[in-house]
Amino acid sequence: MKRKIYQDLLAWKNSGAASPLIVLGARQVGKTYIIEHFCKSEFDNYVKFNLLDRADIVSLFKENITTQEKIDRLELFVGHKIDFENTLIFFDEVHISEEILSACKFFAESKTKYKVICAGTLLKPEANRYNVSSPVGKTNLLSMFPLDFEEFLWANDNEPLAEQIRSCFTVGKKMVSSLHPGLC
Repeated sequence: MKRKIYQDLLAWKNSGAASPLIVLGARQVGKTYIIEHFCKSEFDNYVKFNLLDRADIVSLFKENITTQEKIDRLELFVGHKIDFENTLIFFDEVHISEEILSACKFFAESKTKYKVICAGTLLKPEANRYNVSSPVGKTNLLSMFPLDFEEFLWANDNEPLAEQIRSCFTVGKKMVSSLHPGLC
């Protein structure tokens, strides 16, 4: 499914992906879907950790060990050495672990060029409950919303109608009356 946010994901990748990207949005707007599509299309390798299913990862980031030791243990969880220079790490449902959000500062400042995307549902009251250091200035933040009308048309294989409507606004054309009787 084509989503406008994909262009923002590409811009992050093309900028070098030096800072972790956090994609926030309401539940069921397609965050996981579009990020997985992006990972598969744009990277040779990616590792996904769904924190709802991986209590072991959540517990790991709560441990009082260095972030580097946590990264080393992630490799044990996936069962192989991770080429972090060429692998994207995707933490899904990141609102489950404030410690992983805090670790984004390490990912951004490390000599190793980690490519990290986090996705989660963080409503303002929930975000304010965190007691850990927030990685302000060390991450890129994207907000994702439900499909807009144009994306809805794309999803329903009606790109020509989307283009026609767009041209009415950008070029000042009138809508074709047979498409919208009574409005033209």
